[in-house]
Amino acid sequence: MLVDVGLSPRATSAQLSSVGVELADVSSMCLTHLDGDHFQTGWRKVIVERQIKVFCSELNRRHLLNRDNHPLAPLVRAVDFQAVEPLGGLCMTPIELRHDMEGSTGFRFDSAGESLGFATDLGRVPPVLIEAFTGVNMLAIESNYDVKMQLQSSRPNALKSRIMGGSGHLSNDECFAAVTRIFDRSQLRCGHVPSQIVLLHRSRQCNCPDLLRRQFERDPRFADRLTLAHQDQPTPWLRPVTRPTAPGEQLLLGWPTGAALR
Repeated sequence: MLVDVGLSPRATSAQLSSVGVELADVSSMCLTHLDGDHFQTGWRKVIVERQIKVFCSELNRRHLLNRDNHPLAPLVRAVDFQAVEPLGGLCMTPIELRHDMEGSTGFRFDSAGESLGFATDLGRVPPVLIEAFTGVNMLAIESNYDVKMQLQSSRPNALKSRIMGGSGHLSNDECFAAVTRIFDRSQLRCGHVPSQIVLLHRSRQCNCPDLLRRQFERDPRFADRLTLAHQDQPTPWLRPVTRPTAPGEQLLLGWPTGAALR
């Protein structure tokens, strides 16, 4: 299963192959929203040819079908309010998020006692997301920009306002605060915290990997759990470290990149 397809099918196939997965292995995908860096239009043909199941919001389902007439209709399922099984034994719970005019969707995935929280392109962190991600084993969340770099950039003021205005993207400070809240609640309510933190959707122009890493390493709970996702190279396979890995066991999570960095 893929979460977002912001790279072309060809580029995605190449990156999947580099981590031992083939495009033929993909049977479903979940879409956070339909911005071009999260859904590349070349996937419409591939979805139909390969009969890939697509899970997204009702609004995005309507957009997909309007854009591509009806060939996609049997394959696209809206998941605004209910948990579903995109794969056998995997439960996916959607979380409504605020992003631009049409919003975005976060996801919590649960399977065999393990769990992943995934959220990107959210203008702010609603209480429902903190609640849904409490107790997850792995946490993947947007950390898009540094406030000072954003303000000092040459971007138009209208773009800066959109990004920073509460319905655009999360700053490093906002992401750090959200991760802290998730860790604090998880410790209090579940007795454990996520074993992996993956920071997504980092702006190339208005963020810095070294700055971001230094900020998160201020909390000793985060320092040895941190992975920064990159657009141009696959993230190494990651897994919850709650139990030992048997020889030859398939690792549980890895992705080339969920969406383009900007």
